[in-house]
Amino acid sequence: MLNNGIFTQAPSDLPIFDELTGLFHLQLGNTGQLAFESILDDSFALDLTNPPEDVFAFLVRGVIENIYAESVDYHGIIDSHFRYLYSPAKDWAKFCKIFVFLHSVRDYIYNRAATLHSGLPGAVGYYHDILNATGFDVPVAGTANYNNLFEAVFTGATAAPPMYHLNGGVNDWYDPYANKIVNHALKDDAIASGRLLVPFLFTQSGVKPLTSVQMSRRYVDLYDSYLQCDAVAVVGFGFNHDDGHINCIFREVLATKKVVIAVHTPNLARFDQAHQRREFRRKLRIEDDTNLVLMPVDDIRNTTGGVPWDVALPALV
Repeated sequence: MLNNGIFTQAPSDLPIFDELTGLFHLQLGNTGQLAFESILDDSFALDLTNPPEDVFAFLVRGVIENIYAESVDYHGIIDSHFRYLYSPAKDWAKFCKIFVFLHSVRDYIYNRAATLHSGLPGAVGYYHDILNATGFDVPVAGTANYNNLFEAVFTGATAAPPMYHLNGGVNDWYDPYANKIVNHALKDDAIASGRLLVPFLFTQSGVKPLTSVQMSRRYVDLYDSYLQCDAVAVVGFGFNHDDGHINCIFREVLATKKVVIAVHTPNLARFDQAHQRREFRRKLRIEDDTNLVLMPVDDIRNTTGGVPWDVALPALV
């Protein structure tokens, strides 16, 4: 209260008031760091057995996480520092900044995914629908996600399709000196390699360079595989402008193949086909949408008529 200046005058004969404000000085420099560390800590799942203090801690953690997600200028950090991954000696300080940032992002994604892995047995979702689909085959898959949940769902499957992580992933590591990507499932393995490796993640930014042969090959191989398919199904991908490097793949595929896009529509009766087609033409920057097929899907993964999306898919192609 004293620091906010609620007292406009101080008694001239009491010099104690001249120094009193120093007693109320707050050091807030480490507050953000401590909050960020709390987010990176392993999260826990809640159930009816958790005491109220755990529920409150879970709520507070979620609030802090949302504040960071909304306020931290990720784009600015990445756009201004990503290029230093390819030339560490040019500015070691900026290389270290993006190095630490990507390690923090990777740890956060990896730890969050680890909590989800325990709930995969018996779970249901789009990945499980693909795993159990009987009306079509999935010879190849691509994702913009960084986690390895797809591989976890297909663990032990007799014909697991190869997954191409188009934005990098938690198992991808970049060697800045050799300009190549290596794969390590565990962070300890990357550290033990004896090389200074950086988590390879194309976070949401307009700067997504593809300089390594390994990364460029992913795009070419996936595109070639798509051309061998009868059609391409897209689920959970928004075609945002930051993913232009992926959008161009679908733009080329649309010239010769049907592309079925599952459009999340909580109320199927309100699905506006004409409006959605205009939106996807704008996002994909195409004029001819002849091969574009839109399939509205509700919250329980059903399309029109209450038919599961994976059952309705073969008829659309």
